[in-house]
Amino acid sequence: MRSDVSAGTCSMRGWLSSLPVARAVAVGALIAVLFLAIACSKATQSPAENAATGVALQMPVTVKGAANLGSLQLDLEYDSRVFDLQGVNGGPLTRGRIVDSNRSTPGKVRLVAVAGPGISGDGVVFYLTFVASGQTKASDITVVAIEAVDTDLQELTVTASPGHIAAGNQVEGIVLNFQK
Repeated sequence: MRSDVSAGTCSMRGWLSSLPVARAVAVGALIAVLFLAIACSKATQSPAENAATGVALQMPVTVKGAANLGSLQLDLEYDSRVFDLQGVNGGPLTRGRIVDSNRSTPGKVRLVAVAGPGISGDGVVFYLTFVASGQTKASDITVVAIEAVDTDLQELTVTASPGHIAAGNQVEGIVLNFQK
């Protein structure tokens, strides 16, 4: 997870200009180290800690038993009154491949992955990043449509188990089981 750290609207130019150059450089380096330490501590909190404080939670979308998967398209639905989808990223199995998403409608997302040489095995294909946005702190993430083909453009049979996200206590990822 990446954290953005910036000084925002704070200005220290006047304060630093009154110090000798060596001290200013040392103080500037110390401030940079402190900001980095704060960013790293926030980025390494567990998902359960992050949900309680409104920080992003990552939900994996995992495939099991994929064999020569050429492309995958998923349509998902979630309660946008509870969680806001902030981002979609590829997982380890889709690294170096084409990954895209359409998040234009709150509560719905379409995920697409295209793998030229094909994906085989088990692992994460997408990460969904959510932030709590409502009073109720739990939501299922449901797979409403799946299209999967192998590299020979033959349709693959896939079943899905929904994901679940609850602020402060759990993230259960979506699991896609490929039939042999």
